[in-house]
Amino acid sequence: MAADTTTLSLSAPISLSSLPGLHPVLAFYAKYGKDFQDLATTPAEAYYTREAYINLPHGASFMGRDRIWAFYKQMYGAFRANPIEQFYTLTVVSDAAGTHTLHMEYVRGLHSNNDSSITRVPQVFVYEIGPATEGEGTDGLQIRGLRCYYDVGLMRAAAKAEGVVIEEFESV
Repeated sequence: MAADTTTLSLSAPISLSSLPGLHPVLAFYAKYGKDFQDLATTPAEAYYTREAYINLPHGASFMGRDRIWAFYKQMYGAFRANPIEQFYTLTVVSDAAGTHTLHMEYVRGLHSNNDSSITRVPQVFVYEIGPATEGEGTDGLQIRGLRCYYDVGLMRAAAKAEGVVIEEFESV
């Protein structure tokens, strides 16, 4: 059976709250994006499978939702806020088995803790999303894998300005 493809091209201003009515995976992502702003209180199993993987832009990769969540806490927790400022494209490809590939391109603003600067980082992510493990997930979905594309140098410099060295960016 051929995959059903929904392609959406969006530009700012757009909020995460406008996504849910467009596609169930975008409703899931809107909740994820909101909860991502509070990593400390959001459980990893709400969004990632136990065996989830992440591939970083410079070749590093690792597996396991707890490891991924710890990485996010270290990287994005260095900033007062890290909102998505402008969407460029969203593409959702879904199949009959209930698995989805979500391609997203946007600019994220990394706000310094003293509000003296905002580092704007263009980012592209490709999420593999599927049915949730029983008793886990959000809206019956979980992320199984993630491929990241962004300027590691910009992310590294912004984190270092906040006094944080991100191990994964130094390892490769």
